Amino acid sequence: MEVKLKFKNKIYIISSLFLILFLALILFFIWPTANGIKEESENFALAKKEIAVFSAQSEELQKFKKNYSDYQANLEKIGKAFIDQQNPLDFIEFLEKTASASEVDLEMSPLFFSKEGDSDVASLRLVAKGGFLGIIDFLESIENGSFMIEIQGLDMSHFEDKKIGTKGTQANLSIKSLAK
Repeated sequence: MEVKLKFKNKIYIISSLFLILFLALILFFIWPTANGIKEESENFALAKKEIAVFSAQSEELQKFKKNYSDYQANLEKIGKAFIDQQNPLDFIEFLEKTASASEVDLEMSPLFFSKEGDSDVASLRLVAKGGFLGIIDFLESIENGSFMIEIQGLDMSHFEDKKIGTKGTQANLSIKSLAK
C-alpha cells in the first residue's frame, strides 16, 4: 500500500509541477505576448487611420493648389475685409463714403486696436446724425459692407439743434472689426 501511496504522491507532485509550469508559461510568456499583439494591433489600426487622414488632407491640398486661381479673387476680397492696422485709411474712407451716401453726418473716435484671443480687433465709437431712415440705411450699409463689422452697442435718440434749426436722429454706436 505504501508503494501505491508513494506512486500516487509522485503523480500528484508531478501533476502539480506540470500545472504550475503550465500556469507560469501562460503567465510569463503567453499573456505578455498576447497583450503585446493586442497593443501593436491597436497601434497599427491607429497608424492606418492617420495615414488615411493624411492622404485625404494631401488630396484636398492638391485640389486647392490646382484650383487656387479660381479662389484667388475671393481670397483677395476676404483679405480686404480686415482693417489694416498700419494704414486704416481705407476703412475710414469706407465709413465716410457710406455716411455721405446715407446723408448722415459722422463723428468718429480714434481707432483702438487690441488682441482678443488669437485675433486682432479694431474698436471704434461713432456718432451719426441725420434722418431716421438715413441712420438705418447707414447702419445696414456698414453691416453689409466690405469690412467685417459687428455693431456692439447702439443708442438712438432724437436731437434738435436750435442754433442752426435742425432736427433729426442721433445714433451713438460702438463697432468692432477684425484687423490684420
